[in-house]
Amino acid sequence: KKIRQLMVNKYPDMQVALGCETAGKLNFPRRAVTTYYTAMTMSRWNSFVADFEQALAHRNIKVETEVLKADGGTMPLHTSLRTPCETVFSGPAASTMGAVALTQDQRNSVVIDIGGTTSDISLIIGGEPLYASRGANIDGKYTHINSFAVRSLALGGDSEIKIDNGTILVGPRRKGEAACFGGPSATVTDVFNWQYKLNIGDFERSRFKLIEITQMAGMELETFCQAVVDIV
Repeated sequence: KKIRQLMVNKYPDMQVALGCETAGKLNFPRRAVTTYYTAMTMSRWNSFVADFEQALAHRNIKVETEVLKADGGTMPLHTSLRTPCETVFSGPAASTMGAVALTQDQRNSVVIDIGGTTSDISLIIGGEPLYASRGANIDGKYTHINSFAVRSLALGGDSEIKIDNGTILVGPRRKGEAACFGGPSATVTDVFNWQYKLNIGDFERSRFKLIEITQMAGMELETFCQAVVDIV
């Protein structure tokens, strides 16, 4: 802590993360990885918290705020300023906790949280969420973050679709919202929108952006969309 104070005194704008605070457990490699991710996310998370508190103050809302963690627990908002990495997988954790509440018969269940960028999969065994025994795995690296066992796939509603040398590619990039919601290019959502006539958002824009892709590749729209559905 003295070293952190010395660094902050010399470089006031520097964000410093300490392993003893972010991951006070044995296993140096995991502690180092956890501290690295903490330092990497601290600035953006602190900015988010500041904006959130400003929004509350603007609306004259005075409440104690808790943040969901990767293991389904919560922590005070200001505590998260030092350990923002604890919020990783908080979205899938919320879905898992919701599924637990709906699973009253102690069944085994698979929970799939499909978002715009990823699809996150977790398990409920005998009515209880399965925990990651070695901590949250981020980008193939284990951490000291207590977490549900979550597998993330780079596939979501906004995943980019394209044709490269005759091969249809889905994801892993996200270029923005689906075309039907005003996004710049067609996504998985647009394919399902057209294929199953869901009529969500601007249906014709989905069709137009899909045709842009298929015309460049010389493919029929129906064939292309069915292929994307099969891949997904």
